[in-house]
Amino acid sequence: MENVEFLFSSKDCLLKGYRSCKVCKP
Repeated sequence: MENVEFLFSSKDCLLKGYRSCKVCKP
């Protein structure tokens, strides 16, 4: 699995510049 990173919360994702993909609505 490339380009996959597991983070502990949605806030961690936002801090890294990611956003939710709207598929699972975390």
